[in-house]
Amino acid sequence: MKACKILYYSKMLLLHMLASIAICQAAIVVDTMPVRFVDTREISVTWDIFALQPGPMSKNVPFNLSDKYIQNLVSELRPFVLRVSGTGCENTMFDNNPDSYVPIPLAVQNLLRPGGGGTKPFNVSIADYRKLAEFAKVVGADLVLGLNLLLRDWPDGGVRGCNNKTCPWNSKNARAWIEYNLVNNFPVYGYELGNEPGCFMPEVNLTGSMVATDFSKLKRLLHNIYQGKDKVPKAIGPDVGGCKHADEMKDILEANFSADILTFHHYVLGGGNSHTYNVSDFIQAAESNTSEKAMESYSVLRDSMEPHTPLWLGEGATTYSQPLDSSYAMAFNYINILKYSGLAGVDVFAKQSLPDFLGTREANGVVVPTSIYWVALAWTRLMGTSVLNTTQSEQSLVVAARSSRMQDDISVVAMVNLLNSSRTLAFQSGSPNAEHSCEALFLDPATTAADPYTLVNGKVPVVLSDGTVPAFSMNSVACDNITLRPFTIAFVSFT
Repeated sequence: MKACKILYYSKMLLLHMLASIAICQAAIVVDTMPVRFVDTREISVTWDIFALQPGPMSKNVPFNLSDKYIQNLVSELRPFVLRVSGTGCENTMFDNNPDSYVPIPLAVQNLLRPGGGGTKPFNVSIADYRKLAEFAKVVGADLVLGLNLLLRDWPDGGVRGCNNKTCPWNSKNARAWIEYNLVNNFPVYGYELGNEPGCFMPEVNLTGSMVATDFSKLKRLLHNIYQGKDKVPKAIGPDVGGCKHADEMKDILEANFSADILTFHHYVLGGGNSHTYNVSDFIQAAESNTSEKAMESYSVLRDSMEPHTPLWLGEGATTYSQPLDSSYAMAFNYINILKYSGLAGVDVFAKQSLPDFLGTREANGVVVPTSIYWVALAWTRLMGTSVLNTTQSEQSLVVAARSSRMQDDISVVAMVNLLNSSRTLAFQSGSPNAEHSCEALFLDPATTAADPYTLVNGKVPVVLSDGTVPAFSMNSVACDNITLRPFTIAFVSFT
């Protein structure tokens, strides 16, 4: 089998790199000069706000938020953002205090997506919310909360939505929630206003200009409530995606939209009940340019209209509401999205969804982390914030590169072998006489790529009894002879 060579070079060694490629049929080139920089919280997570529906939290939350084992397991992913929002955001109201109640007219409800993601309008109880907020505080997460954009002063009872009339966002309920978080010192990093507005803006005649006005109102509200405080939560949005994409973002930005962080959503395949995807679909999606094009479309828009505003992928994955959401195969596009989001200057990727990271309980009641968790943890511990560009002629291989988390002059490459067969790779420096060493961490399916669990360096990964995870043991490997087994995910550091 012909080994493909991975060459490291700086721009000063470009000519030597081109000469090196000529002697290798399948070359992967990693440029050690950073092309972008990302947030230290690049690996972040979402959690659908419907988890806060009334009733026993166990109905929507598959683990005990006060369990120290769970808390320690999740805290291993620090630093990260925990974004709590989703389709149910437009059905959510904080508490049931009459002083902060803002009704959503039935006429407006009838114009929206059926059930708003499986829910009807509901009030988040203080007791349930405190469990979530305390959890975020204990695990060290930066909490981002979704506020309801449809709590408005609707003209004519909302029969035709805004109907080209004055239709302002009513911030009364948002104020109550924000003030509650301030008083209780909960770690709220920012607030979103609305979720995937392109899915309902046309139905309720809500314009981009109105959304921009609403965000200005949110920013004023935050600064008013936090007046005199050292830190003010961010206004984050507009969370476009799902139904419309960059065109919707453009309409909103052109209306003098002002947010501290711009956000969009991206699902490679989609989801719901209309179609069930399999492992082959996940592989084809990772081999496609779908994520590359999506990241580029938002990046170009941000760079041209709001070049100094951070851009986040606020929600995304390969699929949602699908049997393989927590499968090993989900990691294929996870790394592919991280590759292209980094190259596009997307600072944070909040992966959908936290329960998919933690899998199910064994017979003894212990939660077993899924493959997604181990990929996220490996990325968090090994991959730094300097994004490195890669080029390759090898097919069915995802390659993403960063500086090392521990040392900027070390490069780390994350690779996914999308073949159901082994392949051998050789690392080669752009400097022919340089001596180099390689260390690798290998993840493989514990059974099949359709199942949720993984092996790390050929063994069941260790979680201590208190939920903490020991440091990974990297394997020393020959840089010119690295074997990737079928569907192997490898993190390789090169010095």
